[in-house]
Amino acid sequence: SFEGGDGAWLFIDGRLALDLGGVRSRTRQIIDVDRLGLEPGRTYSFRLFTTQRRRGESVFRLRTNIALMSDRTAPDLVAQFSR
Repeated sequence: SFEGGDGAWLFIDGRLALDLGGVRSRTRQIIDVDRLGLEPGRTYSFRLFTTQRRRGESVFRLRTNIALMSDRTAPDLVAQFSR
């Protein structure tokens, strides 16, 4: 499940699994990964992109029972902008 305040896009194995594009208030979306046709025991890529457009209202929550692992070290902070 994902809960967020603005845009969020999740790609699993290159396929769009979640599209919450646009500015909105807190929204929760649940993805039934069993419906994606994934095979148990295989490894799939998992890429999540988010954006936070409103100042002072950051909402981000991701819950999964999928065993996640990284194939590389990613920085804690990709980009930060201030006015």
